[in-house]
Amino acid sequence: MGDADHKHEADASKTGVETLVWHENDRPFSEAFQDHFFSSADGRAECGHVFIAANRLIERWQAGGSFAIGELGFGTGLNFCETYRRWKAARRPHARLTFTSFELFPMAASEIARALARWPEIAEERDALTALWPDKPQGIVTIDIDRQTRLMVFCGDALESLPLQTGASMRGFWMASHHRAIPKCGRRN
Repeated sequence: MGDADHKHEADASKTGVETLVWHENDRPFSEAFQDHFFSSADGRAECGHVFIAANRLIERWQAGGSFAIGELGFGTGLNFCETYRRWKAARRPHARLTFTSFELFPMAASEIARALARWPEIAEERDALTALWPDKPQGIVTIDIDRQTRLMVFCGDALESLPLQTGASMRGFWMASHHRAIPKCGRRN
């Protein structure tokens, strides 16, 4: 990235100890990770290709049953909103999705709404998420967004939160400092 990519706007906001800087077209930039939250080309399309299509999620959902997705770095909620949009179209009656994410610096609902406003395709999902998102997210945020879909976001350090979720010990486990070091994954229950 060039120096021009790091110019700060006057309306940068502060969430926890993370400073968000808003670049052109309301594209959030993380000061802590020195990275944009999504691709400048089309983050929603990238999610569909890299996350949903690569994991054959729609095909797997159509088989029915319960399904769990885990990701490190909830960020703007883009992956959740796009996943939820596609899940609603592909799911079977009585199927259940649990989307679990970990976020060190959770955004406020207004910041999520601002970051995702560029995609009218996920407006319904964004509005449902931000209507239920707490003003100051902390601890474990659990949202039953509909009867078949649950979102759980563990706010804070993932290494501290993972044992709460899995009951597993993280002793001896080292994760790179960047939240994208571990890929997202999906599995059937």
